[in-house]
Amino acid sequence: MQSLSVLPEIQENPFAKPLEWRKYFSEGDQFLHLAEKGIHNPQKFSPETLYNVVAMGIEKHLMALFLYKNNLPEGHTLTSLLSYGEKYLTIDGDIFRTLAYMDSLQEICSLDDIHRKTPTAAELAMMIKVAVRIQRTRLDCASVARHNLNRWLDEPGGRI
Repeated sequence: MQSLSVLPEIQENPFAKPLEWRKYFSEGDQFLHLAEKGIHNPQKFSPETLYNVVAMGIEKHLMALFLYKNNLPEGHTLTSLLSYGEKYLTIDGDIFRTLAYMDSLQEICSLDDIHRKTPTAAELAMMIKVAVRIQRTRLDCASVARHNLNRWLDEPGGRI
């Protein structure tokens, strides 16, 4: 069993931001990269698997922002995470609609009435496009994300 402990960078400087957000952002990149490859390989990735990979990528990228801001959301659905993100970003209505649709595909909160729907290839492609928009918010390209992510996270009022 793991116990909670102060992160090393906080022990040295109690005002330092935890670096855990970098791990989340990197994992989001990995999930998204896998989804972008997987959509072209349907014999290895079912639509349900790809849906979950895309959703994990989106969740990881948004959680990286929240961890960096040291402000965690209460909700766990994609739309609740995105709604919470409005504290830091201006969010396009198309992104909200896409994430609301993604949430509707797997309604698994109730143990009595679990609902799942399989997304089409076109829907998966749309989901990946939205995930890329979330990933690249306020970023010119992925290399900027790696080299200058602090600036992206610190500047208020990004737009996706």
